[in-house]
Formats: sequence, C-alpha cells, structure tokens
Amino acid sequence: MYKISLEWFDSVRSHTRTISAEDKTKENGLITIGRDENLCDIIFPINETTVSRSHAAIFYDGKQKKLFVKNLTRNKTTPNPVIVDAKSVILEAAPLKIGSIIKLGKFSINVIQIEFTAAGDEQVYGVRCINGHLLPYDHIGDFCPYCGVSLQASETVLMPRA
Repeated sequence: MYKISLEWFDSVRSHTRTISAEDKTKENGLITIGRDENLCDIIFPINETTVSRSHAAIFYDGKQKKLFVKNLTRNKTTPNPVIVDAKSVILEAAPLKIGSIIKLGKFSINVIQIEFTAAGDEQVYGVRCINGHLLPYDHIGDFCPYCGVSLQASETVLMPRA
C-alpha cells in the first residue's frame, strides 16, 4: 500500500494532491495525468497544449514495492516527452522517490511525499487483454506478449494472489 503527495503550479495557483492506494481513481491502480478531466486524476488546463489529454500515469509495482511513472503517449508516432529527474521517459517506466520531479510540457510536478505501509493482503493490479491474458500493470500501453493485441485500452484487474 502507498500514499503519494504531489505538488504543481499552473498560471493561476499552486496545487497539492495526496492519493493513496485506497482512493478511487479514474482507472483502478493508475493515477493518470493530463488535460482530459474524463480520463485523468491530475488535470491541467485544457488549453495547455504542451500536455497531452492523457500524458502520463503513476502506478505501484507490488513486487518491487515502488511507485513508477509511465509515458502514456509512447505509442504515438511522435511521443510527447515525460522527464523524470532530468531523464527522458518514453518506453520504460521510471521509479519515483521523494523529491522526484516529473516534467510534462512546461509543467513540473514535485513528489513531496511517499509513504509505503506493510499489508499482508496487498492488492496488486494488472491488465487483461481482450483474449483474457493477465499481465503485470507495467504492460499497459504495450502489446500482449502472448497474442500481440494492443493493451492501450485494456481492462484493469486485481491480479490473483500467488
């Protein structure tokens, strides 16, 4: 289980948001960031074209017990950059820590707090392709390694316990 606190500034004011594993987000197990209020949990102004409608996502990897950020535009012909701690994130997910800075377009999101709690019955999210294959969440936006279908709009599911 986790809790993450983020801080960012737009042209009008500063924003702070704390999200925990128990909070309801637009998509289970995923904190989405972008301009589309129907798709995203962290929302930038719609007229800020340096940020995509659905630009990046933060997710928890239960096996590594870490939070990561992933670029949701990586399958575009020209992906929009996500910069984490001065490193470009296109294909791979980048780990987050207290003090990490996520840059999307002209905006910076500061990770001001991360807390992890031990839980014996920790829930781990994954994705299910349209053919029923269960995969770890870090495959979202990729292709199913078993059947090759796109996982871009895959169903988020709780993974079975080992």
